[in-house]
Amino acid sequence: MDVCPITGALYVSEQDNKVHVNQLFCTYCGACRITCPQEGAIELSRSTINHTPVRSGAWNRALEKLTSTAEMAKELRGKGRRRAMDAVKNRLEPRKN
Repeated sequence: MDVCPITGALYVSEQDNKVHVNQLFCTYCGACRITCPQEGAIELSRSTINHTPVRSGAWNRALEKLTSTAEMAKELRGKGRRRAMDAVKNRLEPRKN
């Protein structure tokens, strides 16, 4: 419980005396999962992003990228390919002295 003092997302329920997470305050940093002494007791899965509705196509596309694992994987693969191609180009270009 002490690992989350900033947001106060963790609390003990008076009904069942168990630790629960207040989803409105959790930032999904993973500190609770890392410090928990019971292996596998805490699973973090971000399923939504709470925000004020914005009427902007760019903002909506950015949110879709953040919440879609397929889009994120595609972006990371693209970045990896670009880095690999740049490395090959650098090796093939004659060195300038």
